[in-house]
Amino acid sequence: MTVDREEFKKKLTGNNKKFFNEIEEYLMSNDGLDRFAINDFLSSLQMDILDAQEDGKSAKEFFGTDALTYVKDIESTLPKSSKSEKLNNILFSLGVSLFFLVLYLFLHLFIIGENNVGLLQIALLIILLYIWWFCDRKLTRTTTFKSKRAKNIAEKVSKAILIIPMFFGNYLPKGYNINLTIYGKLGLILACIVMLILIFKAFNYFDNKERSEKGRQLLDNGKKEKP
Repeated sequence: MTVDREEFKKKLTGNNKKFFNEIEEYLMSNDGLDRFAINDFLSSLQMDILDAQEDGKSAKEFFGTDALTYVKDIESTLPKSSKSEKLNNILFSLGVSLFFLVLYLFLHLFIIGENNVGLLQIALLIILLYIWWFCDRKLTRTTTFKSKRAKNIAEKVSKAILIIPMFFGNYLPKGYNINLTIYGKLGLILACIVMLILIFKAFNYFDNKERSEKGRQLLDNGKKEKP
């Protein structure tokens, strides 16, 4: 029987909760693993930890190792993500990058009042934003830090990377310059928004395809989605 993951966590002692949280965070941020298999494993893991706790053992004692070592051993046994899921990860990353590009263009074209953009500049902005998203996921979500302070520093570094394209993008080489009227500005913003909608439409399509192929619904946070 599937137990609500948040309800389950409330039953855990401090060290056992930390053990489970580290494994959950590590696996859920790994884009290369099958999402369904991860949720199945976590559902099984939460029952094992709860049983061990009721027997007076900590999770570390029960599994004979710390959370990071244990999850790295388990990681190799879990199935890899499908092509649909990998494509979804790429689409989601592009969608996030495009979202921040829309914010940048709105800021510089309407708030600051710039009247031109460069095609090379936009391409470089998308690349920088994609790099930021990659660093944010790998640096602050996948890595298990020894202290909260180290994680806070990593999160600040990730935010600093985002500042570069958002506030200093105007200093990037523009390449082929396009002068824009007010209608041109609105058209560019709308075109980006349409692309953003199409990307997330495609994301939903492949997500639904993945669910259909698996023959069951994705478990999100230990709970089945409502039909």
